[in-house]
Amino acid sequence: MRHVRSLSFAGLLSCAALLSGAVIAGPPGQWYTTSYYADVSKSGDPVGGNHADCGGFFQSWGETSPYYTRVFGDCR
Repeated sequence: MRHVRSLSFAGLLSCAALLSGAVIAGPPGQWYTTSYYADVSKSGDPVGGNHADCGGFFQSWGETSPYYTRVFGDCR
């Protein structure tokens, strides 16, 4: 039963991460930068963001929201 409970908890955490948009893996061989905005107009300063580079480093700041832009770049 403990094993099932652990899997359930891991599944719940995975779903929460996907729904929040906080950590979204980019395609292999690409970096990305995400900017989150307060409203659908995506105007003004971002309220949060994240960046994943080609070396596997990930950083995030501020808040997430459903209103975002994401830019990808090639690592080669």
